[in-house]
Amino acid sequence: MDSFEKEKMEFLHYYFGKTFKMYKLIQNRVIKSYFKVRR
Repeated sequence: MDSFEKEKMEFLHYYFGKTFKMYKLIQNRVIKSYFKVRR
């Protein structure tokens, strides 16, 4: 049980790390294009 919990946490950490990076990347692109449009 303990090793399973550990693996689950590591997977979640890895998964959320990837999705968070993608989210920040998309957010940066949206903000940049938004400012271009406003100018």
